[in-house]
Amino acid sequence: MTGTLPRLSQSKPKTVFFRYLGWSENDERHKRLYGLIMEEAAQGRARTCQHRENLTPQTRADPHVTAPYSSAMITETARHHEVKYIYECASPETRVIYDRGVMQDGANWDNWIIRWCLWHVFRYRDDRNRNRSGGNRNTCHDLQYNGVVEEAVPSGYYDPVYDIHRR
Repeated sequence: MTGTLPRLSQSKPKTVFFRYLGWSENDERHKRLYGLIMEEAAQGRARTCQHRENLTPQTRADPHVTAPYSSAMITETARHHEVKYIYECASPETRVIYDRGVMQDGANWDNWIIRWCLWHVFRYRDDRNRNRSGGNRNTCHDLQYNGVVEEAVPSGYYDPVYDIHRR
C-alpha cells in the first residue's frame, strides 16, 4: 500500500493531525491551509448528509427519519464516494495536501487526510447538535465549519474513522 496512514488507537486531536503533516499550529500558513481543508470537508458533509440514498438500509427503511442526517446514519460507501469527490474537486492548494494522504492497494484507493477532516466535521456537528436544547437531535445543522474541532472522541476508532487499515 502506498501512502502513510498514521497508526492511532482513536481519532486524535488537531495537534496530532498537524504533527503527522509536519505542520505547526503557530504557523499562519498552516492554519490557513487547515481552514481550507476543513471547509472542503464541511461542504462534503453538507452534500453527504442531505441525501436519503446515503443512508444505511435500516435508516432508509424508517419513514420517520428526515434530512439532514447524522454521521451514524451514513453508509461507508457514501463516505468513500465523498472522499473521492473532495479529492477530485479539490483546489490546487488543497490537492497538494491531499496527495500526501493517498493510500492505494491495487484498485482500492482512499485518503486518510480527507477522512480525518470529514470525521471531525461530522463529529463536531453531530455532538454540537445533540447538545442543543429544543433542537432536532443528531442532525447535520449549521453546515458552515467554524474552525473548532471536537477533541474528546470515543475510543475504538482509527484515525480518522476505524481502528483498521482500509483495504
